[in-house]
Amino acid sequence: MSFWQNYEEDFIIMYSYIKNVKKILEKKSKKYDSVFVEYDKETTIQFIFESNTIEKEGLNEGETKKLYYEVISGKINENNLLKNISCICSKENISFEYNKKTKDLQTTYNQIIGLIIANSTIRELFIDSIKTEQLYLSRQKKGFRNKTNLNKITKPKSYITEDFIKNIHQHLTQELDNNNNGNPGEYRTDGACIGLDTIFTPPALINNSMRILIKNHEKRVNNPYYNHMLEGIILAAQLVRIHPFGDSNGRLSRIILNTFFKIEHLPFCLVLRAQKKDREKYIYCMKKYYSLQNISPFVWLVSNIFQIQIERLNSLLTDVGLPKITPAKLNAQEIEFIKNSLKYYITTR
Repeated sequence: MSFWQNYEEDFIIMYSYIKNVKKILEKKSKKYDSVFVEYDKETTIQFIFESNTIEKEGLNEGETKKLYYEVISGKINENNLLKNISCICSKENISFEYNKKTKDLQTTYNQIIGLIIANSTIRELFIDSIKTEQLYLSRQKKGFRNKTNLNKITKPKSYITEDFIKNIHQHLTQELDNNNNGNPGEYRTDGACIGLDTIFTPPALINNSMRILIKNHEKRVNNPYYNHMLEGIILAAQLVRIHPFGDSNGRLSRIILNTFFKIEHLPFCLVLRAQKKDREKYIYCMKKYYSLQNISPFVWLVSNIFQIQIERLNSLLTDVGLPKITPAKLNAQEIEFIKNSLKYYITTR
């Protein structure tokens, strides 16, 4: 397959679109806000449904939508979820014992909660880092000369930690069996593989692999060519490659991917589709990274998904009489910087 060869061009297009999205958000236009809010809800539901469907689990799209609105409205929460599961089982005349229906409902509920918590947590970390950076720049302008103290507030150490990853996983797998391979929020205790050609990190090495993942994340965050979008892409691929947990590694990685795009104020979720041709491309990209640590195909896939979804958003904007979002014009210096960021991420670990 060579469908991903134009990854650089497609990433630059995505970058230029997001630049204009930011400009619209900065203007705080209520007309655009209403469309963005509704599209965010639409794509969040699609994301939850498709992410579960990739793993051949979860409720159907209609049931996912219903549960999502019941959760965000407060009608269903952790305390009354079991009661709702019991009611559904009673209506459908199936046993309340652990079965596919109860598992699908619990799985979808967990995905909703995991996504909400991940987005809110990383957003708080980002806001704190912005305040830190503003403080740093302010002190620079005032002639703050104590370099030792100044360096303490230059940049955030990282946006995610092992605890952050474990916390999201715990929410994703609560009340589920986690493939009987470690507890929710804890690294797996047995081996994991997909056939004989894809054998994931041995349990004895997971702790070290995850420490290195976070260490490299911290290193990239403080590199001049750091990029939120590319960081989400590489972290998602690395989590799949390590497969640190007994279950929900793919779902976790796709949530991490989306949280980094939310830092960029993206007003919708990136939805990796579960249809056969889309799933095959996703698996191909993951295998490329697993075997060669080549992130380029996944960069293309994410950029391509973004462009498809921006077309849908533009269709909604047209329906309400608003101008479409167009890609921003980038100068030569910006394009060169993006290319250097891509080169950095493609060659780094």
